[in-house]
Amino acid sequence: MNRLLPLLALLLLFSGLASGSVLLLFRTQALPGGVQLEWAAANEPNVIRYGVDRQDGPADDFDHLTSLTAGAQPRYAYFDRNARPVTATGDAVTYRLTVHTAAGTRSYLSSPASSDVLGRSWDLIKQMFR
Repeated sequence: MNRLLPLLALLLLFSGLASGSVLLLFRTQALPGGVQLEWAAANEPNVIRYGVDRQDGPADDFDHLTSLTAGAQPRYAYFDRNARPVTATGDAVTYRLTVHTAAGTRSYLSSPASSDVLGRSWDLIKQMFR
């Protein structure tokens, strides 16, 4: 178990290097009044912009919330005032961060209701190789 987390982080690093951008962090947190999204990229010279989308349930499509132009900053944040971390049916709201580069796009998913850090890391890695 102790060796699994460094292995997952290393896999994330190598796959990001191949795409020209390394996403170090993408997390969502339920706060009073909405959901806070935060992400950080280690290497972003090829990143054009970031797109943020929300899915309110597993059967719903993703709704586009905003696009942010990549700049020379280490961290980015977006506060979604129009969402609750869990839908009326009890499903977790899912956020998708899309990294747009000259070589294409890469998407990452996160849900604020999940407290399983290892599970979210594994989901992130699976999304990268789709």
